[in-house]
Amino acid sequence: MNEFCSADYSESEAMHSLRATGIAPSTAEAYARDVRYFWAWASAAIGFASPVYPVCIPTLQLFVRHHLITMPPPVANRLVTLGYRRRCEPLKARTILRYLASLAVEHLVRGLRSPCDHPELKFILKRSSRRQGKKKLKAITADVLYDLVQTCGKDPKSQRDRALLMVAFASGGRRRSELVALRIEDLLPVEGGYLAHLPEHKTQTTTLLQFPIVGEAYEALSAWLTSAGLTEGFVFRHITRSGKIKGPLGARAVYRIVHHRLKLAGYDTRGFGSHSLRAGFITEAARYGVSLPEAMALSSHKSIAVALEYYREGEMLDNPALRLEVKPRLKISRIG
Repeated sequence: MNEFCSADYSESEAMHSLRATGIAPSTAEAYARDVRYFWAWASAAIGFASPVYPVCIPTLQLFVRHHLITMPPPVANRLVTLGYRRRCEPLKARTILRYLASLAVEHLVRGLRSPCDHPELKFILKRSSRRQGKKKLKAITADVLYDLVQTCGKDPKSQRDRALLMVAFASGGRRRSELVALRIEDLLPVEGGYLAHLPEHKTQTTTLLQFPIVGEAYEALSAWLTSAGLTEGFVFRHITRSGKIKGPLGARAVYRIVHHRLKLAGYDTRGFGSHSLRAGFITEAARYGVSLPEAMALSSHKSIAVALEYYREGEMLDNPALRLEVKPRLKISRIG
């Protein structure tokens, strides 16, 4: 007999409830995507015909074991066939934690107690995370950004990419969810640029996220909007191969644009991501002697610890002690 309770409303309704709490649409979609993957795995591994809640601990333990150690070939092949995975290699502990966190949110919006914080699950993943170590993204600093911008010509995609890269870096290291959500109606003209107002954003620490777009970022953005003839709607758009401007970019497209420009500039793309621009802003702020609170006021980082990692790296690279010269000292003989 199935020990689960049937879900009393659909995923779309749960998504609607989640968005109503003030979570950014891209974040809500990321949660939903993780939950869809979990139930695709549950269907292949256990045989569930449809999602049922709450999820029991043995099912979560099996999910962790399959993704942390090894997955039976029939289950792996099914997920690959359905397009959920390209290859079913073991996942990092932090990735599995992300799936569990998304599943926990799904329980929350359904008014159910989440089983995802079970002590045994947390213990196993914490130990695995320590063994695997944490891989930090490489920062796209000002010198790297310069090389990326140099790959942009005068065609529509180049103008869009230049504007996106410059705004992402120079306006405080914007998240990709903020970039794809930005609309022309959100841009308030001010002296020397724009003041962007974003009603929906990841942190939701205030009702409105504001950040300036000035200098070279403003020039690149203005050039893109003018050449594309955009006067309303989303700022950053998908462009077809024939050059037609379509709907808004997805968050994943920002990652692809960053990697495309890195390749054109001759960089090894391993270790870089769309978040590298955000990390690069904090790193450069430290190099220029900008205080961490001032940098975070623009970047809207929630975690001081996360921002501090890249800030310390910037301070370290500009440390005067790095310029100590290796040369013989003048020896002074003692008298008497």
